[in-house]
Amino acid sequence: MENPQSRQELAYEYLKEQIEARVLQPGVIYSETRMARELNISRTPFRDALMRLRQNRYIDILPSRGFCLHVIGREEVLQTFQVRMALEGFCALALLERQETPQGKLTLRQLTQILDQMDTLSHVPEQMEAFVRLDTAFHQLLIDFVANREFQALFASHVHQIAVLAGESLLQPNRARDTVQEHGAILQAIQAREPLVCYQAVEQHMVHAQEINLERMADATQQNTTV
Repeated sequence: MENPQSRQELAYEYLKEQIEARVLQPGVIYSETRMARELNISRTPFRDALMRLRQNRYIDILPSRGFCLHVIGREEVLQTFQVRMALEGFCALALLERQETPQGKLTLRQLTQILDQMDTLSHVPEQMEAFVRLDTAFHQLLIDFVANREFQALFASHVHQIAVLAGESLLQPNRARDTVQEHGAILQAIQAREPLVCYQAVEQHMVHAQEINLERMADATQQNTTV
């Protein structure tokens, strides 16, 4: 007997992989019925998978038409970085205060290891996808340290956007190197037990990334207007 939950998970992971591998393309409307049939999954678990993908901002559902990849707009960029600043600022301060606990020491070691790997990859342009995964993992560790399920769920709903925006910002020369330096400043402030400096480091990291994304978005809009 078919397990709807497992079929939904299969559809979700398949579509997620197709999106992240850029097999599914922006601007294309995909048929829910056809794709469910291709995967040999009934429409109910397939539709449930689509709802999860919409919630996590991978797609937009078009009633009676299908679905398309979600396109991040200017207002969404602003909101995403505001959410991240609030969440990660709080979590960084929590780690600062509890860094001598066993979990705090472990998290600091993991953050340092990730930062070292990012530093290595920052000099290798063809490794930017791996760099983005490490970048996301660095921020995920800060969130996970607090062990607040509401925080984790909110962050998870933005993970895809975070990766997309990070990938876009890395197209700017030297952004990978700057990202490593900004992460290093956050980690250094935590270890130095400087709360104000720590929060400012998180804020500066978010503001810098936000400005790069908004500038690239404005440039793309200008190019489309002049063509």
